[in-house]
Amino acid sequence: MHRIIFYALLLLVVLAPLPFGSNIALAWNLCATLTAVLTLLWAVSMLKSPQKVSLSLSPLIMVLFLIPCVWALMQVSGKMPAGWAHPIWQLTGEAFQEQLPGRITLAPDKTLTALMRLISYGLVFFLSFQFCRNRDNARIAIQWISVTGVLYALYGLVIHWGKFGTVLLYANKGSIASVTSTFINRNSYATYAGFTLICAMALLLETMTRPQRGMGGHLQGKQKRIEQFVVKSWLPLVGIMLMVVALLSTHSRGGFISTAVAMALLLLVFSRKNRLNIKGFSAAIASLLAVTFMAYTISSAVLLKRLDTISLESEARLAVYENTMDAISDNPWLGFGYGSYEQGYRLYHLDEIQGLYHKAHNTYLENLFGLGIPAATLLFLSILALVITLFRGIRRRHRDWLYPAIGLAVTIQVAIHSLVDFSLQIPAVAITYAAIIGVAAAQSFSSIRK
Repeated sequence: MHRIIFYALLLLVVLAPLPFGSNIALAWNLCATLTAVLTLLWAVSMLKSPQKVSLSLSPLIMVLFLIPCVWALMQVSGKMPAGWAHPIWQLTGEAFQEQLPGRITLAPDKTLTALMRLISYGLVFFLSFQFCRNRDNARIAIQWISVTGVLYALYGLVIHWGKFGTVLLYANKGSIASVTSTFINRNSYATYAGFTLICAMALLLETMTRPQRGMGGHLQGKQKRIEQFVVKSWLPLVGIMLMVVALLSTHSRGGFISTAVAMALLLLVFSRKNRLNIKGFSAAIASLLAVTFMAYTISSAVLLKRLDTISLESEARLAVYENTMDAISDNPWLGFGYGSYEQGYRLYHLDEIQGLYHKAHNTYLENLFGLGIPAATLLFLSILALVITLFRGIRRRHRDWLYPAIGLAVTIQVAIHSLVDFSLQIPAVAITYAAIIGVAAAQSFSSIRK
């Protein structure tokens, strides 16, 4: 049963991007339901072997995460102090001449949906953490995510280069101009592609820099090492090149820059570990540079144009950020309701900004807007506490430090991209991130720690 639940979790993670990034009601409700069922099955299976439950993770991280969840539930409640309710409820009740319960949130249904999704991400992290205390499970999980990333990249490139103009048989003209794979938004796919690319690159680097030993324990000769490199690495290198091409072909400036910074951090971690084989590492760097150059020459033209220009869209976003910060300053403690940005922002929307913004294109501002400064800060601190855990794992572990290094890199990537986009608010991206960070946190502790 334990193995069945683990592989069911992996299937959930790798299939989540398939239905439009799970960014439709049916898909995200299904993901949340399956996650809850898997958690219950895990809990039942652990009743027979409670010694397998890992308590390594600091309770502080869980408390920091759960308090904002409880606060979001309180925002929906109609039994809060009268002075806490948003004035729009009273105005609406007067307009319809009926007594409406005063709530903090402007959109109770949106808040409950956002809370359901957030809790499901937390459960994916929890299950990933529990299963991947086993180092074999940790490697399997990262391998699955890496291979899946190649498949989604290949699909996206075929749709893009073939100019089909569809995503899963549905019309999407955006897939002609940029690679979106199974996602509707190219920026969201860019974040997901960055996740899978980091996982695949880390596994390849670890394989290429691992000292090879032959008969008698002596290091093998140069010719033998080259032969093994060609045999073992050509297929992963092709897969990585496909992912790099797909990432560049999204023409996402934020996705490209955040992934580049994360990859640089990953390479820095590899270079700092004392057990690294210098010759192997040099070969790895040369190979990665060659792959990146080939991918760059194939698909860099449009991305360079976008990096070199400041569009009207960027100017509009700056105005949206300014309006959002004004809204936060008007209600800094209580917030407008988790997940209710679309409804709340309409109160601050200016006529000179064309179109309606459903997202703030800045995850930090949107969480501050919805939860209020105190609760949102606690949510951010829960991620920061995880980052500290990963950093300690990299420093202290002599074996399997690769996994906290992956977790740190993907966290840096999504933290940077979240400054200018909302990729982490796409369910498939959040589920994949939760799974990776669960693996990374699980392997940040020694295997002898209970």
